Amino acid sequence: MAEKSIKTYSLSFYVGLSLLLAFLISCTNKDNNGIKGEVDVQQILHEASLRSAKGDFKSALNFVDSSLSGKDLSFKEKVDVLTYKCEVIDNQLHDHAAASVFADSVLRLIEKAGIDRYKTEYALANYGKGDILFNEKKYDEAYAYYYKARSIGKTTLDSCTLSEYNFRLALILYRQSRFQEAADIFQRSYEQTQTCEQNFFYYYRTQQILDNIGLSYYKSGKLDSALIFYQKALDYINTTGSKYTDRKGLNDMAMAVVLGNMADIYKQRGINNTAKTLLKQSIEINVRKWNDNQDAQYSQIKLAEIYAAEGENDSMMMVLNDLRKGLDTIKNVRAEMDWNRLMWQYLDGKNVNAAYTHLVNFNALRDSLDRESKQIKSVDLSQQIKTFESQYQIQALQKDNEIKNTYLWLAVILSLIGVIIVFFIFRNLIRSRRNVELLQSLNNQVNEQRVQLQRAFDAVEDKNKQQERILRAVAHDLRSPVATISMLCDLVDQEENKASRTEMVNFIRTSCNNSLELIAEILEAADQSRRKEQEKESVSINQLIKTTGDLLQIKAKEKQQTIKYDLPDQDLFVIVNADKIKRVINNLVSNAIKFSPKDTDIQLHLSRDKENVIIIVEDHGIGIPEELQDKIFDMFTEAKRKGTAGELPYGLGLSICKQIVEAHNGTIWFTSIAGEGTTFYVKLPI
Repeated sequence: MAEKSIKTYSLSFYVGLSLLLAFLISCTNKDNNGIKGEVDVQQILHEASLRSAKGDFKSALNFVDSSLSGKDLSFKEKVDVLTYKCEVIDNQLHDHAAASVFADSVLRLIEKAGIDRYKTEYALANYGKGDILFNEKKYDEAYAYYYKARSIGKTTLDSCTLSEYNFRLALILYRQSRFQEAADIFQRSYEQTQTCEQNFFYYYRTQQILDNIGLSYYKSGKLDSALIFYQKALDYINTTGSKYTDRKGLNDMAMAVVLGNMADIYKQRGINNTAKTLLKQSIEINVRKWNDNQDAQYSQIKLAEIYAAEGENDSMMMVLNDLRKGLDTIKNVRAEMDWNRLMWQYLDGKNVNAAYTHLVNFNALRDSLDRESKQIKSVDLSQQIKTFESQYQIQALQKDNEIKNTYLWLAVILSLIGVIIVFFIFRNLIRSRRNVELLQSLNNQVNEQRVQLQRAFDAVEDKNKQQERILRAVAHDLRSPVATISMLCDLVDQEENKASRTEMVNFIRTSCNNSLELIAEILEAADQSRRKEQEKESVSINQLIKTTGDLLQIKAKEKQQTIKYDLPDQDLFVIVNADKIKRVINNLVSNAIKFSPKDTDIQLHLSRDKENVIIIVEDHGIGIPEELQDKIFDMFTEAKRKGTAGELPYGLGLSICKQIVEAHNGTIWFTSIAGEGTTFYVKLPI
C-alpha cells in the first residue's frame, strides 16, 4: 500500500515543477541576458500552470501555444516553455514519445547555447529526460541521464541539483524494497534542499521528502520514526504552505496524502478509530474533482480493510461501491487489484462464481504488478554507479588527452617561434658574451673580496671589543687587591706588634693569591676565545670526575662540606682533552663549594644515554635568582655574587666552561631554585 504514495508523489512532483517554472518566471520581467522580452511569457505560463493544477491539461497546452504563436522568445523563455510542455505531456497526458521529443529539444537548445553557461538548466534537463525514460521503464538509460545531471551538480557544488539526484535515487531504492537505504538517501536529499531558494517548488519538494522518509521508515518497520516524519511533514505544510494561497488545492492534496499514510501506522497498531478518522479526512480532500483521486482510491482501500477486519460489512461495501465508481473513470491498477481482493474475500462462501471471478482478476493484476516490480528490482544500482563512474573517468581522461594534445601542438608552434627569435638574439649576444663573462668574473671577485674584508673587519672589531672588555675587567678587578696590598705594606712598616704584622702579611698573601687566580682565569678565557684545536684522547670520565673531586675535598672540608659520588661501575670513555674537561668539572665543583653553606653535600653524578655521557654537579646552596639566570654564561657577567664565606667572584668560570664544552661539540645547562640549590648538566658525545 505504501508504495502508492511514492507513485503519487512522483505525479505531484511534476505538477509542482510546472508551477515552479511559472513562479520563477513571474519573479522577473527579464530574460537570461537581461533584455526585456516582447511578450509576457511569465504570465502566460502562470495561467497555464493554474489550468494544469485543475487537471485541464490539454487546455493549458493549447493556451500556451496560442498565446506564444509567432512570438520571438529569449533562450531562457524557450527553455521554460519547452520544459513545461514536456512535463505536462509526459506526466499528465502520458505520451512519453512526444514528451521525449520536447526533452531532446531542451537539451539541444542548451548545448547550442553553451553547457558551461547554463549548467543548472542542463542538469535539470537531463533529469527531465531521465524521468521520461524511467516512466517508459527504460531504467538503464534513465539512470545514465540521472548520473550525468548528478555529475554536473557535483562539479558545480550545487546542492539543489544534487538533491534532485538523491530524490530520484531514493525513489528507485524504495521501489526495489531497499527501504532503510531509501530513508537515508531521502534524508540526504532533505538536507541538501535546505540551502535552496525559498519558492513553491522547493517547499513542495521538502514536504514530499519528509513524507517519503516516514514512508520508508514505515516499510522498514520503524513506526515511531515514521510517525515523527509524518508529523514533521504536516507541520511544514501548515506553517510554510500558508504562504502560497493561490495553490491551496495542492497544499490540501499534499496534506491528504500524509494523513492517509499516517493512518497506516494507527491501523497497524490496532488504533482503528484514529486510522478511520485520518482516512476519511484524506478521502474527503482527494476525492474532489482535480485533486489526487488515485490517492483517495488507496485510502478507500485501507478504510474498507479496517471495516472488513471489524466485521462491518455494510460500511465496507459502501466504501467499495464508491471506489468502484471512481475506478470506472480513473484507471488505477493497484487499487483495482485490491478492490478485487476485498470483493473476493467478501463474496467467498456467499457467491462462489462471483468470488471466483474476483479472485481471477486479482491474481492477474497482481502478476502484472509483480512483473513490473521484478523489472525495477533487477536494476543493480551499485553496478550501474560503478559503470557510469568508469565511463566518466574514461571521458575525462579522453578530454584531458585532447587538451594535452592541444597544448602540445601549441607548445611546438611556440617553440618554433622561440627558436627563430633566439636565433636572431643569439647572433647579437654572441658578440658581447665574452665581455659579459669577464665583467661577471670581475664582479664576483670584487664581491668575494668585499665579503672577506667584511668578515675580517667584523672579526677584528669583535676581538677589539673583547680585548677592551678584558682590559677593563683586569683594571677593575686588580685595582682592589693591588690597592689593598699597597695599603697593607704601609701598615706593616708602621706596625711593631709581631702578631699584627703576621696577620697583615697573610692578608697581603691572600690578595696576591686572588690576583693570581684572576690573572689565571683571564688567561684561560683568552686561550678559549682563540679556540685553538685541542689535543684529544680517550679518557675515563669516571676517573676524571673522581680525581677532580678528590682534589677539591680539602677545599670543601674548610666549609665542613662533603663531596659525594654517584658513578656507574663500568668506566665510560669519551674522546676529549682531559685538562679542559677537568677544568670544567673543577669550575663547577668550586662554584658549588663557594655558593653552598656549611654542612651540606655536593653530589657528582654520571650517566649516559644512547649517544652521550652526562656529568651532573648538584648542590644545595643559595641558588641563582631567576633574573640572573640568562646572564651567568656571559664573560665578565654582571651576575656576580660573593660566596657563602665571602669568597670573591670573577665572572669568568662559567664562560670558560661553556666555551670548553661547546669546543667538544657538547652542551651545558642548569636548573636552579633560589635558596634551594643549583644543578649543572654537561652533555658530551661518546
